[in-house]
Amino acid sequence: MEALKAFLKLLPLLVGLVILVAIATLSPWREVGALLRRVSWAEWLMMGVLSLSFFAAKSIRYWAMLRMLKFEVPLSRAAMAYVAAQPVTIIPGGEVYRGALLERYAGISLKDSAPTLTMQGLVESAVTLAVAFAGTLWIGQNRVVVLIATLIVLVIMVALRRGWLKDKEGAVNKLPFVDVSRKYFNRFVLAHRRLMRPDFLWSLVGLSVVAVGVGIAIIFVAARAIDAPLTWAQAAIAFSLPVVLGSVTLLPGGLGANEGTSIGILKLMGVATGAAVTMTLLLRLFTLGAGVILGLATLGFSYIGKPENDK
Repeated sequence: MEALKAFLKLLPLLVGLVILVAIATLSPWREVGALLRRVSWAEWLMMGVLSLSFFAAKSIRYWAMLRMLKFEVPLSRAAMAYVAAQPVTIIPGGEVYRGALLERYAGISLKDSAPTLTMQGLVESAVTLAVAFAGTLWIGQNRVVVLIATLIVLVIMVALRRGWLKDKEGAVNKLPFVDVSRKYFNRFVLAHRRLMRPDFLWSLVGLSVVAVGVGIAIIFVAARAIDAPLTWAQAAIAFSLPVVLGSVTLLPGGLGANEGTSIGILKLMGVATGAAVTMTLLLRLFTLGAGVILGLATLGFSYIGKPENDK
């Protein structure tokens, strides 16, 4: 039974890896290699700086949420917890590790910080969906899927803001492996209501806009580096729509689905297959890949530094 549970938890990751293998098998790697050699050192550096800005914006948003919940944690500790968890977030349930690291680095229990894990996803999804929906209207495809995803996020946010989920822990406990008390569940709902105060919510939306904007800039720079015909508007669609469609599949980090959608959308925009694969590769390298590298480096540093709350 335990082996089956472990397999089911890893199944989405395995599916994503299978999709990636299929994409890799069909990709024109000679052409991709030639295009990558055209990227200058200045452009590699620019994408690297944008990548750091991408994670900086997300770390600041995480820290801001903690302060909104009245946790006076230093920005450095919040950023360490956010970034160090990145390598684990590509597996199902990996986001929970962020809360575990925050407990280790800043002494804030996972139960208390849990609302930040769902809230950051909701706010970023709302911003990304807004960009993606505008893009679907422009290209005339995937409108229904993005609209449904948008409505789901809006319903969840309204329900949390209005407190409609109070005392509804019974519905949540029907999910596999979930068993929460009414007291804790209501505290969880109340924390979300606080984070969605208009002044707090707009601050979080603003930081999410920065993160999404930097992601768009990465793919735009990647396009310019290989002389691919891509406008800022097209870059916005190429970044946001795969994120949305990847999240709909429930695959961790959109692994496989994100890459396949990205290549498909770029080709719809008139980008050649090799260029589409190259741009997708660069984008994932400086978002997902960079997150793994930064996370491992941060974990290593934290063990050397031995934070105060390290047990």
